[in-house]
Amino acid sequence: MKTKIILSLFVIIITIILLNTQRAAAQVYSPPDSCLKMIVPNQGGNGYYENPDSVKVDSCLDSPTFGKIYTKKYFSFYTPNKYIFTIIPLPNDTIVGWEAIDNKYIKTKQEFEEMGKIYGKFYIKRFDTPIDSVHLKYPIFYLWFDRNNMVDSIVIVGNRIDNITEVTLESKWGTVSVKEIKNNKYDFNINPNPANENIIIDITDKDILSYSELNLINYLGIIIKKFNNNNQKIIINIQNLPNGIYFIKINNIIKPFIIMR
Repeated sequence: MKTKIILSLFVIIITIILLNTQRAAAQVYSPPDSCLKMIVPNQGGNGYYENPDSVKVDSCLDSPTFGKIYTKKYFSFYTPNKYIFTIIPLPNDTIVGWEAIDNKYIKTKQEFEEMGKIYGKFYIKRFDTPIDSVHLKYPIFYLWFDRNNMVDSIVIVGNRIDNITEVTLESKWGTVSVKEIKNNKYDFNINPNPANENIIIDITDKDILSYSELNLINYLGIIIKKFNNNNQKIIINIQNLPNGIYFIKINNIIKPFIIMR
């Protein structure tokens, strides 16, 4: 009898461990709020960038996601040649969750549900800016979350969902699409980081060598310096700049660096 009880307890303990392991595996790392700094404040005008959607960057040097971009909103997606929701058409300004997806598209529904388990609760809203008759019938939708998530992850995972295409971050700060991620559009490096005298911008992706402008931006979103040459390596003197978080922006690609002395 005692042996059966011990075996039963052992099975229960193992089951609990496995369940906790599965939950942990399903979760994604999220840096603490103290690490997430606004890429630029929502100023706008007079040389400022706009950031009404609170796009942030992981600014903690010891974080495994240092320099990665985080946000809650807005991601857009498109469902070509299908209307996946039970409400047809989904009225403008109506907010729904994955539960509103028609069971005819059960795989799509399940994959959206799974995304919610990993990245937290999210909401879907029709983005009513029709481009043509096709978009009137199959409109673009907005997706946003209760918590900050890494932009790269949402864009990549979203584009893997059945019947979903063109998942893109849509922000006044800039856009990020799966095409940019797969084509390594983030491939420019800033060294050293942290820095104290000079930084070297090393552009490793040939596609962005034809950039129209490279901007050095401070934490207030003010453009400090502009560069228009197309060199693969650019050395920028930062000796006259105070300590703090700064950003290099090439077209719609932005990366942080820190001045520390």
